Amino acid sequence: MSITAGSLNYLLPIIERFTRLPGKILVAVAGSITALSLTVGWFAGRSSATWIGWWPFAVSVFFAYAVIIFAVLRFRLQRAVDATIEKLTGTIADSTAVTIIDEDGNLIGNSEYSFDDEIQRVRNAQRRSDAQKEAADKRNVFFPRVEAAQRAAIAGAGGVENAPYLRDDLRITIVTALLSVASIPTGIFTLLVGLIIWI
Repeated sequence: MSITAGSLNYLLPIIERFTRLPGKILVAVAGSITALSLTVGWFAGRSSATWIGWWPFAVSVFFAYAVIIFAVLRFRLQRAVDATIEKLTGTIADSTAVTIIDEDGNLIGNSEYSFDDEIQRVRNAQRRSDAQKEAADKRNVFFPRVEAAQRAAIAGAGGVENAPYLRDDLRITIVTALLSVASIPTGIFTLLVGLIIWI
């Protein structure tokens, strides 16, 4: 499933960045072909004397729905990843070091460790433990490993407020992405059949 429980929290932004351009291309190509197939299917159905002439339009409607959902989820994921990276960049830039001075007033050195860091360390340990529990809990659902990985990542992040890119169900994103890929050859086929029925 993943390298460690909750590691999807760190991997998903990287995966999204690498697949951003291919995702945009997929949406554009699948959307264009599906739109053409919808249009031709509509006219083919209207010109046909039987209900069978409507099947290219019906198939195109199904794939159009999948492509639209994928486009929306991909856009939301991209926006959430960008917001999170911007927030993390600002947090790192604002962090300050602690200067340690001995009892004689001599500068010992700089340390980035403080009491707040110890609190954060304990919280992180609890989050890792929560993530391991969620990753081990495979429920009887569609794509149980993906669902468990997402729950573990949310627990590891400390909630979706810390990782807003995990808010949407990744199983739906995966399925609609696969359907968007499948819509390209299917759309070409229904486009040709629709043209035959229409003409």
